[in-house]
Amino acid sequence: MATDELMKNICILATKNSITQAEYMSIAKHYSQAKFTLIAPKFDGDDLGRLDLWTDGARSGFLKVLTISRRMSWSSFDLVINWEQGGLENALCFMLLPKPKIITKAVFLAENT
Repeated sequence: MATDELMKNICILATKNSITQAEYMSIAKHYSQAKFTLIAPKFDGDDLGRLDLWTDGARSGFLKVLTISRRMSWSSFDLVINWEQGGLENALCFMLLPKPKIITKAVFLAENT
């Protein structure tokens, strides 16, 4: 897909349960030239060296949402994958400016199966 080649800076939102290594590898394989930022409480690791992990575990509540949304806006992501689609993830997508392309886990899986 031609638009996939344009996605160079991708954020994966999985703030509650994180994602598995296999799920991350399927995303990394699909967007082979991209750099990734994973916003999650934990992650086992990235063998490709293209992942920046934001844990942001010390903050809670609205301050956490505000801090992460500000960092996301400064990062100027091309694509945000809203992996868990919970309340925090939806709030982060709503507050993000400028708005990148935002997709959900279901959309990613439907396009790549």
